[in-house]
Amino acid sequence: MKKIIPFLILVLIMIYTFFLTSWIGSYLMLKENWKEFVVFTPQSVTDRNDIYLLDQWIYAFNVRPVPSYTFIVSLFLVISISIYYLRKRKRKQKAKKDI
Repeated sequence: MKKIIPFLILVLIMIYTFFLTSWIGSYLMLKENWKEFVVFTPQSVTDRNDIYLLDQWIYAFNVRPVPSYTFIVSLFLVISISIYYLRKRKRKQKAKKDI
């Protein structure tokens, strides 16, 4: 039980910073010179609602790097911890099978 609580806190941090980064990136549509900030969206796009999500994320990384990096680090940790425990569980099942 002690191992699950930090993992759940980490998942909550990841979810919160994911939505925070998405929210920050959505402000790109409100800028008058939004075409200067886009990388992957074609320059022929005229409607602000057609800006690619990836460009919004890049904008969020440039404007507010702390929540964005926190999301990346927490995502990496959640994936790493999940892989570690899945491998550990698989080894235990294999050891039981060998006996």
